[in-house]
Amino acid sequence: MQQDINEIFVLKAFKYIAFLFLLLYDVSLSAQEYVLIGALTLHDGGSYSYKLQFTDSAGSIKGYSVTDIGGRHQTKSAITGTINSNKKELVFRESGITDTRSSVARDSFCFVHARLKLAGLKKGKALKGNFTGYRLGGKTPCGKGSITLYSAADVLDKLMKQSPAADSILRPLKAKLIERDTAYGNVITVTTRKAFEAVYNAPKVTLQLWDDQHIDGDVVSVLHNGKTLLSRHALTAGRKRLDIRLTGNVDTIALVAIHEGREPSNTAMLQLTLDTTTHYLKASSKLNEPVYIYLKPKGSN
Repeated sequence: MQQDINEIFVLKAFKYIAFLFLLLYDVSLSAQEYVLIGALTLHDGGSYSYKLQFTDSAGSIKGYSVTDIGGRHQTKSAITGTINSNKKELVFRESGITDTRSSVARDSFCFVHARLKLAGLKKGKALKGNFTGYRLGGKTPCGKGSITLYSAADVLDKLMKQSPAADSILRPLKAKLIERDTAYGNVITVTTRKAFEAVYNAPKVTLQLWDDQHIDGDVVSVLHNGKTLLSRHALTAGRKRLDIRLTGNVDTIALVAIHEGREPSNTAMLQLTLDTTTHYLKASSKLNEPVYIYLKPKGSN
């Protein structure tokens, strides 16, 4: 018998608190990017937690799904699809595994092809619909079921309403999630032809870098005033933090693409914290064509 989404996220609330911590620190939202979480329910009654994270560009979406979040079969798959705002419909398909904890043979995986009805995606309302699973290649069916998804903040609301004792844990998570959603709405694109400049009045700057798209093998090095701070670092969803002491003059930070991964060009998400100001940068570059950040002391010309 198909389980209701409320049973999954309410009756098992505390089990999912750990998953929500994982979700929070895995979510890296840039402009026009969405994160939805919920449940994938098979027609035979089995049910798994399910997450979609994707960018929307003129109605075309690209991103990834995660099945069995935090579980022993957790699997991350690339997705592509479309959003039709007139039909209030989201259509997507999983195209291949990028990472999995499961010991099941890769040729046994079943990839989701789904059509979900939208009810105001930006407002965080539910998306519901059916899916058919196919073997890799998209020709051999291997399962059917349904999917229900909500925004991350909506799931936290459900948990807080049903488990008041957990409010002290969940409310800070929700606040931070909303703060992050807002902050990432102001991402600045930086390229080899478009450097980023900022003024500082502090002894150091904190730089964090990670891959917020497909983890496809991008490798970068970071230089400060020509000196290597980070050499041949493979970007992942986890953040790499660098605390950089400033000179009091114009400081130059260069991000150099060493490997473009499976999906050129090399892209990295950067969080730059100067004094009490945080800047979010999306750096895009080609091999050995650095992206530059110039930091000028306050009062300099």
